Amino acid sequence: MALSISFVYGPAYGADFSPVTSQVLITYPDGHRISETYVFSSEKEFSDVIDQQILNNPVYNEGGERPGVVSTADIQGNQIVVSSANNSNAISIDSASLGIHETFAAATREDSLKLFEAWSKDNAPKIFQKINAQSPLSTIGGVSGYLPRMPALDSAIDGSGLSSNVLKELLGEERGSHLSVLTGFASYHANGKTADVYSFPVNYNKELANGWALLFNVPLTYIDTEGVSSYSGSLGTGLRIPVSTYVNTGKVKWDVVPLFRIGAIGSEQNNVETSIIYSGGIQSNAGMPLGGGFSLVIQNQYNYYAVTSITAYTDVRVNGNLIEIPTISNSIYRNGAQLVKDFNYKLFGRTLMADITFADVRLSGATLAIDNQQEIGFDIGLRTASKSKFKLDILAAADTVLKMDKARLMKTAKDKWAGTEFKLGFKYTAATGIDSAYGLSTSFSY
Repeated sequence: MALSISFVYGPAYGADFSPVTSQVLITYPDGHRISETYVFSSEKEFSDVIDQQILNNPVYNEGGERPGVVSTADIQGNQIVVSSANNSNAISIDSASLGIHETFAAATREDSLKLFEAWSKDNAPKIFQKINAQSPLSTIGGVSGYLPRMPALDSAIDGSGLSSNVLKELLGEERGSHLSVLTGFASYHANGKTADVYSFPVNYNKELANGWALLFNVPLTYIDTEGVSSYSGSLGTGLRIPVSTYVNTGKVKWDVVPLFRIGAIGSEQNNVETSIIYSGGIQSNAGMPLGGGFSLVIQNQYNYYAVTSITAYTDVRVNGNLIEIPTISNSIYRNGAQLVKDFNYKLFGRTLMADITFADVRLSGATLAIDNQQEIGFDIGLRTASKSKFKLDILAAADTVLKMDKARLMKTAKDKWAGTEFKLGFKYTAATGIDSAYGLSTSFSY
């Protein structure tokens, strides 16, 4: 008696989300059907289902018969098929998106399975790296992934758009210590799926002497990919070096910023996605007046990123074999220009300004789902020339609140309002593999 087995996974993404319910449909020649249900939440359990409960399950192979097997999983947008034809000893694994096309044939199906297991042991780390880096919906290298998104956050460490500190220098405004609180929403669409990204970056600039400054950036991010949650957070630091203070650059104002960042990303996805991310790089910001209220700011940035799994490797096994997930490393280049218009119009005591920005991002190194993207943005906001500076004095603020010193509270609030700037922004991102991607942001600087 021959069997035909069809192994179907759900929901749509398969093994990368936890838990996953799997249905096995067994079809007999007379049309009689039996269904089995399996639940798994990791690569190890996925491998065990294929090995022990499907390909090598004696219940499905009574009398030495070799049932037909088609096991299909969709992992972060990558379809992986493990199959064996009816009455055949050969076992195949195929995935067009991951470039896998292998067949293992021996004298018996059991011997073919051993060849398949040996190949899995040797190639699983590379496969999982591809899944994490090249999958269209990966939280690391996908369309809404950490690596394609982070260059824009790095670029804003010394202010971006109308909040750019080199622009303030260009306009003759004082660059005082300040705190910027931003909120952002972006929606990415690819392969018929949607990933919504909610971000909350906080920047703090500590002005030193002669235009030097210590820069801090803390972006917190939540991603909803078709109901599956992912999170990331990091600390970025930089040191603004005012080159034009020491080198005669004429009307051009030029700052150079060495950059460093460390963070982590976690997800309801498989445990391989729990990673430490760190980077280092350098940024150049140059601004020049164009006349008629227009200014031009050019930014060039290079970063080297590395993503290392912090998963307990004893939990990541394929066919019982311990594997390690390779580090994903990339060089990322971001080059952009910003055209700013000062309308010379006052609203609430602030100057109305707007800008148009363009940036080109190139990612090299480990192959990612996104290797280049173009960002087009528009900002409109209210700038202030107030010299009110933000002072990070938590103890003084707490003392004022606890004592309920109304006069002091009102003076503090008035000073902060006088130095506050507002900005509303829109950004559209284009890249191969992205159907559409747009974002909205707000910014308040104190």
